[in-house]
Amino acid sequence: MAEHGGQAGREADDAQGTAPRGAIASCAVSSFCMMLGLALFNGPLHTEMEQVFAWSRAVSTCVEILAMALILLAARWRPRALRPLATSLAACVVAAVAYAVALGGVAASSAPAVIAGSTLEGVADAWATVMWLLACSRLGLRRAAPCIAGPGAIATVVSFPLNNSVPVVALGSVAFAGTAATCLLCVAPTRAFFARLVDLGVPAEQEVVQPRAFLPPSHAFFAYILAFNVAYGFALRSVDVSTLGIATVVNAVVLLAAMAYALALRDRVRVDPLFLAAYAIVVAGLALLLPHAAGTGAIAASLIVAGYMCVQLLVDFALCALAARSAVEAISAVCWGTIVGNAGITVGVWLWLLPDVIARIAPFGGGESALDADGLRGLVTIAILTALCAYVAATRRSFGFDETIAGVAPDAPAPQPRTSVQYVDRVEQRCRELVPDARLTAREADVLLLLARGYAPSRIQEELGIGYNTVKYHVRNVYAKLDVHSQQELIELVAG
Repeated sequence: MAEHGGQAGREADDAQGTAPRGAIASCAVSSFCMMLGLALFNGPLHTEMEQVFAWSRAVSTCVEILAMALILLAARWRPRALRPLATSLAACVVAAVAYAVALGGVAASSAPAVIAGSTLEGVADAWATVMWLLACSRLGLRRAAPCIAGPGAIATVVSFPLNNSVPVVALGSVAFAGTAATCLLCVAPTRAFFARLVDLGVPAEQEVVQPRAFLPPSHAFFAYILAFNVAYGFALRSVDVSTLGIATVVNAVVLLAAMAYALALRDRVRVDPLFLAAYAIVVAGLALLLPHAAGTGAIAASLIVAGYMCVQLLVDFALCALAARSAVEAISAVCWGTIVGNAGITVGVWLWLLPDVIARIAPFGGGESALDADGLRGLVTIAILTALCAYVAATRRSFGFDETIAGVAPDAPAPQPRTSVQYVDRVEQRCRELVPDARLTAREADVLLLLARGYAPSRIQEELGIGYNTVKYHVRNVYAKLDVHSQQELIELVAG
């Protein structure tokens, strides 16, 4: 379990052969573009109109969440609809319109235009993020980690002088070029992935008959992503604009450290050490936000920014490793992980703003004992810090990122239906023998027989005239009673 990172990397290589240099270069350039575009477009372009900065960011995040949800649904139910080249070209067009509208809004001092541009930006960013993480996952974690961290460090350093010296129009053009380049550069590295995804069958059906290849949305893997992003989304609001220079240095240092870690360990790259670093830094940063920690603003800002980057790397590395493990789960994991991460950031930001809203609506009197917005924010900080520490303490023994990823079953093609008379007769006889021993109900016996024939869930629905969730329920019961974990295992048990 401890060496999962290398295992995932070898599995990806075994599936595709040695990763070509072109794929590595594409992922490295895409990582640079992703980090640079994020730093530029979320920086001066928005802050040119400070009064709509919070709104434009919030709208962009919400739209990106919605776009990710639509991509997730398409991947689960209509994987053939996700054509990498066509969808990437469409995303480039959307990005061009987004940047043009936003830049026009800045020039005309039009808040609605800036917000509209941010809305379209969220759609383009969603697809760019999916393509980027899928491309990196095809390399395996041992190659993807330095491809993410190293170019990200360079982009962070480059973004600081650009933000302070290049006109906003030029920055918007660079940011658009980065989004478009990411979408297009990742088409070739992911082409084999999308072809395999179609061959594997509809993921929603595969989840029914091969549940161990999927992580449920409520799994601790995603709960940790949500919890960490709530914490750093809350803390990030406390970082002052004057500390951008510190933030740049800290981000670059963290990224370079992650790259050095990945290069040093190679086949033994793991995600859990990054989790421990993120946890320690985020907790320290939150502690310095407490009222008694006055005068530690610069240190707190440094820790918060470092924690932010550690959490982001943790999410990127973990999603890459999970996507490398199971192609049929890859897009669902990337989309859902990004959704809960963005949702966590949004919740954290609003938790920071909540005390100000409460103080305006229901001021708490006067005098030295009055509980003002800062006092309320201190209580919220204590609550978040306590909840995070309690959750980690309660779940850490039973959860590990590397162990969870290693426990996901590698994807396999769906069994082909077998309808020869001889095979069907033998299967029916064997199933009749298994029914009383496993204490299957009459409907479970029907499901067992169709699973043993290699039928997909949609075919079982048609044959038995029952719904998708009912099929899922019966399949789960059959697997539990027969002590198998996939349709292929069941077929082997019956055939054996």
